[in-house]
Amino acid sequence: MLKPRADQIRKHATAGHWTGQDKKDFETAAKFLDKGDLRGFNKFIHTMDTFPRDEILHSAGLWNTK
Repeated sequence: MLKPRADQIRKHATAGHWTGQDKKDFETAAKFLDKGDLRGFNKFIHTMDTFPRDEILHSAGLWNTK
């Protein structure tokens, strides 16, 4: 269940205008989901700024406010 969400995050990171640290954040979030580590994913997401965090959650389909 989490692997497809990790793939969606990676696809969004490579298809978009993301570079540098933001792209690394997308990859880190995807790695947590690949491992099935929801606790680690949640902690990581809460350490981020609002904009990349929201985009990661939207791209994975985990937060639908758009």
